[in-house]
Amino acid sequence: MGFSKLSYAYGRLQENKLKPILEKYFNTTLQMPNDRFCRYDYYDDQREIELKSRKIASDRYNTFHLGKGKIDYAKTTNKDFFIVLNFTDKIMVCNYNKHKEQIDSLESKKVQLVRGDVCENVEIPSNLFSELIL
Repeated sequence: MGFSKLSYAYGRLQENKLKPILEKYFNTTLQMPNDRFCRYDYYDDQREIELKSRKIASDRYNTFHLGKGKIDYAKTTNKDFFIVLNFTDKIMVCNYNKHKEQIDSLESKKVQLVRGDVCENVEIPSNLFSELIL
């Protein structure tokens, strides 16, 4: 996958902005890994959390794309793995462990990203996510 400095900067800004919100939601103090290519964005003793920030509203699509590598990683970790989607109108959360069987059964497919590169993604149905409410 190609690397976009602009997308990376936006993602890091959102990670820092949402950290206190996620700490309140999960009732914990979260750490952020130093490796920018880490498979998750936050962690504590019990969980790992992958954040994807989107510049669209949550109702624009019926499914949400996540890189196959993130799902493959979620299968191997001994911690609870959460996928958090940050949209322009709300924040959505999916507990991978709760929906493991359904997510693991999804086929990945190659997709071309807006920034031009091609990667292998899994389309996760929106009904597996719930709105983050504090």
